[in-house]
Amino acid sequence: MAYEQWFAYPSYRPNQRVMLEAVERCVRKGEHAVLMVDAPTGSGKTSAISAVLAAKGARRVVIALRTTSQVEGYLSEIRRIREHTKKRPEIAYLVGKPKMCPIAGEFENPYAGCELLKILTKNALEARMRALGRERYTVEEDPVLTALLEEGRGTHRRACPYYARSKSALLRDGKVVVQPSERAMRDAARVVHSVLSPSELKKTCERTCPYEVMAVAARFSDIVVLNYHHVLDERMRDVVFRWLNLEPENTVLVLDEAHNVGDAVRSINTARIGVRAVGRALSELDVLSKGELDAAIMDDVLMTRGVLKRLTEYVEHMRERKPDDVLDPHALCDFLFAEVLERDDEHMVVRMLDLVEVIRQHKRSMMEFPEVHLARIAEFLRLCVRAKGDETCLVAKGEGDELWAGVIDPSPYLRRLVDSVSCTIMLSGTLSPIDAYELYFFGESGRAQKLVLPNSFPASNRLVLASKSATTLSSMRNDPHNISEIEEHIRGLIEGVDGNVALYFTSYGMLEQYRAFCERCASKSHKRVFIEPKETKAIPRLLSEFFECASGRGGVLLAVCGGKLSEGVDYAGRSLEGAAVIGLPLSAYTEVQRRINRYYVRRHGRQMGMLLAYTLPALNRAMQALGRVIRSENDIGVLMLCDSRFAKSGVVEYLPSWIRDEMRLVDGAECSMIAGWIGEVRA
Repeated sequence: MAYEQWFAYPSYRPNQRVMLEAVERCVRKGEHAVLMVDAPTGSGKTSAISAVLAAKGARRVVIALRTTSQVEGYLSEIRRIREHTKKRPEIAYLVGKPKMCPIAGEFENPYAGCELLKILTKNALEARMRALGRERYTVEEDPVLTALLEEGRGTHRRACPYYARSKSALLRDGKVVVQPSERAMRDAARVVHSVLSPSELKKTCERTCPYEVMAVAARFSDIVVLNYHHVLDERMRDVVFRWLNLEPENTVLVLDEAHNVGDAVRSINTARIGVRAVGRALSELDVLSKGELDAAIMDDVLMTRGVLKRLTEYVEHMRERKPDDVLDPHALCDFLFAEVLERDDEHMVVRMLDLVEVIRQHKRSMMEFPEVHLARIAEFLRLCVRAKGDETCLVAKGEGDELWAGVIDPSPYLRRLVDSVSCTIMLSGTLSPIDAYELYFFGESGRAQKLVLPNSFPASNRLVLASKSATTLSSMRNDPHNISEIEEHIRGLIEGVDGNVALYFTSYGMLEQYRAFCERCASKSHKRVFIEPKETKAIPRLLSEFFECASGRGGVLLAVCGGKLSEGVDYAGRSLEGAAVIGLPLSAYTEVQRRINRYYVRRHGRQMGMLLAYTLPALNRAMQALGRVIRSENDIGVLMLCDSRFAKSGVVEYLPSWIRDEMRLVDGAECSMIAGWIGEVRA
């Protein structure tokens, strides 16, 4: 098939040809086809881009990633294609702006600093152009603005020198229009003919903005790498696709780490508010009211101010409710809108959204960062109004004074997405059971073609254990015998594996319950203990030190399933040789979870409904955690499922087939076998 001309490796991994052929067929077909690929680590999923390129024809390719760390994998793949075949695909990416920005370190929030400097710079370009009486203007022709660009640092800057050199201004129909400068176009031409990492990009764009240059390159490259928000947020997708000259019907979409897309859609379509957010929105109205407003806008301001004051009362009144208590959207809307004459809830929200744009324009005119706090409030209220007649939308209490409103079913959004593009390739190592994921993503069977690949790594290199009796069921959590069983499983892993191990607990509370025991076992084995930090910024240093332990006696990482360290981290080589999931990581059985369960049971029946709503997310969290261990065919590792429910009906049949086939049931005492198994495999 045609992918062979694009394939950049001397040989194929087991089952890799099957995947590439399926991808090529799907892309050639187009017609809004969807292919879901469940391919365990080591299957060569990234090489699927060779089959996409072979079959795309004149269409363009969009790759959507969950994290910026995944960009390098695709850049490496394109480099290999260019080096080892006669093909020269061009790739651009618009992810990781802080890594691209030459002055990101000057700001606490690089995104906010960038947006504000863009406004200041555009205003400066327009002012100088009009002052000089020109119809076309670039900063390099003007020593006055050139000098201004070098003044100040961070928030004291009056313009961004890199953005200014990336733009030129011209007069069109009496209005000043900003477009890419000739220098930016030249840099974009160089960039698109190379495959540059963010650090290399900054070196190439010595005087221009790397992000703006990459945006220019993205408008004519074969492949554009975007983040999930760019693609899964419907409003943002429309804007980004127009900006990059992407026509949906002529776009091949690749969704990487596709097991995340459903939850990503739910998160994107959830709005959270609290007293502080409402207060900031009221302050925006106060500032706007000081200017001259026409009567219609002033009416909107007065209406919105009244609603926000009542919303503050409501939020305070709900403060004592438990997190994830479901709130009545009818009662909420009655309280907020009852005093409005000629009440029309949907129309009032539309008026608020119009007011958001007025505030945004006002902030830009005042050269302020155009974040509008009222936007979040209006979105929350839009979802509240929708929840009155739509069971796929909930309003609930959050932590502290927080309230949230959001969707619980991503399928309508994902169906609209895949129906709009030429075809969609969904890649993941944990789409098991794949039929259930199809229902979760699209709400129906038969919408997608599905491919499940076996684990290509040798089974002899991994030991898969599941507990016979230990469990984290709440009724057994404080049972002395059960605690002892869990501790013996933990001891077997920490003391039996002579390298780095990780234990993923179902919650921070459970982590703390067993923390002291883990520390005693680690001390006996001369291993250092690492605790998952609450702050994201502390993670790089923790991981660096944890990886260093692999060359010594080893380290013990205590983390939470579904947390910061259980997915998206590459534990390559011997950096992780054993992992245990302590407990079946089900979501807390709150009122919100019960409502979600009821919705899916009504839609898909009890067995499948409970799987989609409750069990499937837990299995995904567990598989992602265990998937950190075996990352190459030469890796050796121990995978432990420390909860008897993993081996029981209702769960075990939904585990990946290779785990079911290799799983050994053990009690706590039998976990002492781990040390002997490690020795035999390494011998």
